[in-house]
Amino acid sequence: MWRETAQSEVGDVALSLGTGLAAALVLLIVVVILGDVVYNGAPHMTLTFLTQAPRDGMTAGGIFPAIFGTVALVV
Repeated sequence: MWRETAQSEVGDVALSLGTGLAAALVLLIVVVILGDVVYNGAPHMTLTFLTQAPRDGMTAGGIFPAIFGTVALVV
């Protein structure tokens, strides 16, 4: 009886550790991606870019419709 309980506890610890490591890895990847976007994108971020609609076949202009659509879907 004790052996089954000990094995169950070891399994629980291993599962918790594995889940925690997987979650930490995912969070690390998200932080790296967001950091890269902010580091490389911040110099190009202007109020005009955020508030205008795209133009010239979506190769120029802003991203307001995309932001609005995302917010509308979330709401």
